[in-house]
Amino acid sequence: MAKKPYENKHFLDPGRLRHNIAFYRLTSTDDGYGGSDVSETLLCETKASKQRISTSQSLGESQQMVTDAGATAFNQDMYFVIRHRKGFFPKKNDKVIVDGSEEYTINGIIPLDDPLSYIRLLCVRKV
Repeated sequence: MAKKPYENKHFLDPGRLRHNIAFYRLTSTDDGYGGSDVSETLLCETKASKQRISTSQSLGESQQMVTDAGATAFNQDMYFVIRHRKGFFPKKNDKVIVDGSEEYTINGIIPLDDPLSYIRLLCVRKV
């Protein structure tokens, strides 16, 4: 069977993106009295797949990032994979709420395909 020129190398099926995920970023606005108000702004809502952090992986780029971020499977830290959206790219330290209740902070971002179609996010659970 012939390979497609832009084949999905990581075998991610869009149908497996089953979790609702919302991205929030802290923004500062002028309050009109010489000060500023800081609030969370909703940036994007989309679907994501969830994957537990594995401690048995070889020390590749992904595992090294987990080690640097201090993420562990014991803290219920996770990887989330989302589809790349034009006009939106998450940033480190953005707040993520999954399925309306689980709160995480993004500690690492790994673009997966070329051309970019999926993004893997290393997220640390807030306690």
